[in-house]
Amino acid sequence: MLKEKLHNWLNGEASKADTDALRANPETASYLKIAEATAEFTVPEWHADAQYDQLQQRLLKDTSSTSTGRNLRWLGGIAAAIAVVAVAYFFLATQGTEITTRIAQKESITLPDQSVVALNAASTLRYDNKGWEEDRQLTLEGEAFFDVEKGKTFTVTTSYGTVEVLGTEFNVHSRPSQFSVSCYEGLVRVRYGDTLVDVAAGNTLRVVSGGLQNFRHATVSTPSWMQEESSFENTSLALIIEELERQYPITINRPSNLQKQFTGSFPHNDLEVALRSVFEPLGLTYTIDGEYVTIYAAAED
Repeated sequence: MLKEKLHNWLNGEASKADTDALRANPETASYLKIAEATAEFTVPEWHADAQYDQLQQRLLKDTSSTSTGRNLRWLGGIAAAIAVVAVAYFFLATQGTEITTRIAQKESITLPDQSVVALNAASTLRYDNKGWEEDRQLTLEGEAFFDVEKGKTFTVTTSYGTVEVLGTEFNVHSRPSQFSVSCYEGLVRVRYGDTLVDVAAGNTLRVVSGGLQNFRHATVSTPSWMQEESSFENTSLALIIEELERQYPITINRPSNLQKQFTGSFPHNDLEVALRSVFEPLGLTYTIDGEYVTIYAAAED
């Protein structure tokens, strides 16, 4: 969030509140001072021969080696200071943007072309601002919903493969143990290994046991997580627990041999309801001790 505010400030798009927040933060306050100082720099006319002659005349006036050394050190110090400031400003102006959400946090990001990305909890989005209109590429770790403005090819790169569109709405779920792409408007193209698959609106492409499955999803305008709810269809309990731990600041302990499949949903705004929604239909009991949840298999009669 702080990096996004800094990016907006460098591009002259930051609000007064965001600017005040950057000045109040020790990590970014120095950056603002450097950028403001360099903004007033002007480049004077430079006549190499005349400047060289003037420098020689000044040095000849002082024959003392001590004085000459002091003059050279002074000139070198000024040059070094200017170089440091220039390099720092260039770095800040051209660096990429990275946005990371924490557990139970969601974030909405507006890209330079006005495309909008909704980032789910425990996810990271990276992109380069420079030349964005010509090369709309970003990297995703986690889950995000994209509402893409029409234009040049828009590419989302994940550890599984890439998703390409021109302008549409789609959701990408790219976690270490699961990958899926759901199209809500238009058409998306997914590259998985050597395979290219076009996914039309109303369809979801998912990796299952190393292979691809394409199936219809519910006719809705956005994924359920954007409505503060996670929904699943015949999904392993291990993956359900991973998602619970992303949406709530908890750690869930379960028997290692517990193998169950779950179809249903849980809310993001009530832990008790979420746990009951998942575990009761599966015949499981649980206890809560602070941030720790322990699951127990129901005793057999």
